[in-house]
Amino acid sequence: MEPSCLMTYRSDLLKHSLELLTIVFAAAIATAAEAPKTEQLVPYYKHTQTITASSDLDDKNYLMDPFIMPVSPNEMLIGYKRGYAHLTDREAETEILRFNPLTERIVGQTSLRRPEVIFQNGEFAKFANGEIACFIDVQASGPEDGTPWLARQAATLQGGATAGGVLRSRAVRLGVIEFRSTDGGRTWKDRGKLGIVDGVEYGYVFEAITEEQTTWLLAMRFTNLTGGKLVDPRRPHAGSVDVIRTDDNGQTWQFVRNLTEECGSISINESSFIRYGDGFIIAARGYDNRQWLIRTNGDFKLQQKVDITTANSFIQSYVGRPRVFERDGGHYLIGRNWDKPPFDRGSVLGYDQKKEREPGTTPMKLSLFRFDPETLAISKHVILDNAEEENVIDGYYAVPYWQKRRGHPYFNTIIYKRPISRNPDIVRLEFDWEELR
Repeated sequence: MEPSCLMTYRSDLLKHSLELLTIVFAAAIATAAEAPKTEQLVPYYKHTQTITASSDLDDKNYLMDPFIMPVSPNEMLIGYKRGYAHLTDREAETEILRFNPLTERIVGQTSLRRPEVIFQNGEFAKFANGEIACFIDVQASGPEDGTPWLARQAATLQGGATAGGVLRSRAVRLGVIEFRSTDGGRTWKDRGKLGIVDGVEYGYVFEAITEEQTTWLLAMRFTNLTGGKLVDPRRPHAGSVDVIRTDDNGQTWQFVRNLTEECGSISINESSFIRYGDGFIIAARGYDNRQWLIRTNGDFKLQQKVDITTANSFIQSYVGRPRVFERDGGHYLIGRNWDKPPFDRGSVLGYDQKKEREPGTTPMKLSLFRFDPETLAISKHVILDNAEEENVIDGYYAVPYWQKRRGHPYFNTIIYKRPISRNPDIVRLEFDWEELR
């Protein structure tokens, strides 16, 4: 080929290449422009009811970690921790209210407790036979080697403990125990430890799903308990999140899947799940300040996982104590959120509280996210609480339910909330579901 022809050929090739790149770039811009933006909403209608006020209690007035179980159209159970601090109290119990959602009144109350231990995180499960379990994450306070203190140190302001009943130490898991009710939550029997499940003693139950005769639990291992294995060196006491199941109303349990390993050994903690088609959708809080949405098949084998923290600018960290649910064909995630950088989680330990946030930091909020169950992409973000950015230093663990009045649906969520000025209350928030969805 002559040099002049070669130059002409190269010139034409470059021209066509540039034209192709221009077309591709323009298509990319068009696609980005056409991609749906996430809808942002602060609801117009919001009603707040204090269910239990910390100021009404003389003792054990740190109220947190609500969980619920509907038992009839006019009654639901509301459980929560009642102690002295977010964790490492000298003692805490689980208080259970029987609440009428129609009249919005408490109709009964009972407490589950054992002396000198901390009843930290509770969760209800209803079995196929109608019996209700209350699984409790029992804790003690102890040094960093993971062993509980057998003798309590004297309460001082300098060391060991504070006068408010908070031990300056770390939480030590003692293993999940179960209380069981056969009468809709009116009375409870202490059944002792959940026990060893295929070589593992679990420390924290997150959620339950019951279908026909089968009940699945999301539960977490800890390295100080039997079968606990280290997942993340930065979290030396945390183990994996597993799925276990029973087919005989909790008489026996069997291991199903290690979700931590199945999802690539991601370091996760608080998790929630719902049925989706023949499989499941799981929300998992990452110890690395990421929030995961995960889709699996019916055997909890991974199909897809998405880091929604990286994908969305309005999620700056994990979503605290996440809950996923489906309603009216939509799929949703609710939980504690930090929607702007830099975020300030505040101190939830019950001592050394700062009166003011660091300049420029963003406080926690309660957020509701609608997502696509196929792509796991967020399509709507609703700020349910603290859009005004009050200095909330502990809160939420939101659990949802719905109530109709004159045929109109209202979304309700039971939360706990602690502004800097007082201990947390147990609170009901109500919204217009048609506005939120």
